[in-house]
Amino acid sequence: MRRIRIIMGIAIWAVLSASAVRAVLSAGPALEPVESVAAYLFTKPKTVSIGLPPGEHVAPGTGICMRGGLGYMSVGRIARVDPAGRAEAILYPEHARQVSSGSRFLLVRNRRTPAWVVKTLFPPGLRARIQEDLKRFAAEHGPALLEALWPDIKSLMTEAFSIMEEDFLKSLASRDAAVRKLIDKHKTETFQKEIMPVLRKEAWPVIREESAPLVEKIGQELWEKLPMGNLGLRWMAEKVPFTSDDLVRKRFDEYVENEALPILESHTDEFVELAQKVFARLARNKALTAALRRSVSAVGSDREFLDLLEGVFEDVFADSRKLAQCMKSRLSDPKFTAKVSGFLELLTPLLNSTADAILLDASGDGINPELARVLRTQLFQKDSCWFLVESPGGPPLPDGAFVESVPFED
Repeated sequence: MRRIRIIMGIAIWAVLSASAVRAVLSAGPALEPVESVAAYLFTKPKTVSIGLPPGEHVAPGTGICMRGGLGYMSVGRIARVDPAGRAEAILYPEHARQVSSGSRFLLVRNRRTPAWVVKTLFPPGLRARIQEDLKRFAAEHGPALLEALWPDIKSLMTEAFSIMEEDFLKSLASRDAAVRKLIDKHKTETFQKEIMPVLRKEAWPVIREESAPLVEKIGQELWEKLPMGNLGLRWMAEKVPFTSDDLVRKRFDEYVENEALPILESHTDEFVELAQKVFARLARNKALTAALRRSVSAVGSDREFLDLLEGVFEDVFADSRKLAQCMKSRLSDPKFTAKVSGFLELLTPLLNSTADAILLDASGDGINPELARVLRTQLFQKDSCWFLVESPGGPPLPDGAFVESVPFED
């Protein structure tokens, strides 16, 4: 009798469970979450065969996703991969019906570069909002902030540049032999062979053509002021015994100082205009600009030049104790830190709102899905490779990802 009661009890519970599931499945949209659970428990998963791109390796367990309301939702996984280049994918029952023959399986590889992280955490809408907030903050507090901090910043920059200039000259002096070697090397290989022929052929005709009118004008003025008679008399006087032998030189020096230099200075603006015309024409000369690019490239790719730059950079910035002490003493000054603290207090609301936009989702109660993506790929090394199921005419593909379409079979 006891065994009969157990069997009858199991039968009754089975009937009740089946009735409950049938009722749930016919209850409509109001019970969709329960329907999903029931489908997961009582429906067999759908299996599809995916053809992988040639030479592509995908490990079992790789996730399959579709777009959902807040980002991406997991709809399946790769179960097996065979040597022939096909993968067997299992789709969870509650999502299987959303995949049809018109869908595409897209193999997505996140690049996981800093640019991708920034683009993911700061989508266009958020970037525009931050920019507007910063503009508003700058318009409201910028003038007062600049007035308060600029004297300290200007003083710091003046002292720092003075130290860097001193360290730079010392560093070059300590590498004088290397500098001279580079100059001699590129004077022959780069300047004389590459630049000079082009200058003679392309630049000199331009300079001569543009400067001719001004040179003629200045030459005429200098000639008119030249004291030919006085110089001639002094020359003859020098031939007389017991007279000074530098009378002509002294008179010519007076001419240069009192007549020639003032004439040249009076044409300063014309010299500047001439230089602008010459440089403008030379900048449009393709042969000259190509030669300059080749020369700069030759010098910039020279290993000796790069080693010299690296050493100078280390002396001026990385290893300069004097510069480090200057920065430390200035930036830790109580008066300066008090001003910066006041500025940060004004900026705190803006920083908090920006942090909330990056960390939280639209409701403000959960983590931002895009931040979750970054954490999974960057911190936990997850989702570097996954599949995206796309319906025809779907939204744009993920930013910063390498995507390749993959055929599949039901």
